[in-house]
Parts: sequence; structure tokens; C-alpha cells
Amino acid sequence: MFKNLLDFSAWNGWASLSTVFFFVLFTGLSIGVFFLKKSHTQRMSLLPLDDGAATAPKNGE
Repeated sequence: MFKNLLDFSAWNGWASLSTVFFFVLFTGLSIGVFFLKKSHTQRMSLLPLDDGAATAPKNGE
């Protein structure tokens, strides 16, 4: 019974699959960033981080 609990041989396929998935995702994102248009990046960098919307009041205000 305890021998089956310590047997991780069934996980070999999942480990390989997750590693391949990670590298495919990482490569895809890297290619996407590489081909991103400079004008789009510039336009996004000029957007405000805070839209000025009301948030919950702070204790001192």
C-alpha cells in the first residue's frame, strides 16, 4: 500500500507535457513582444495608471 503512494512513475508524462507547454508559451510570448509595434508600445506608455475615479476614503481624509 505505501509503495503505491511513493511511486511517481505515472507523473513522468505530465512533467514532460508541462515543460513543453511552458517553453511553447514562453517562446510565443517572446515572439509576440519582439514583433510588437513600437507605436503601440509608445501609445500604451502614455496612458495614465490612475483614471482619477473615486476610491474608498482613507482614514485621515
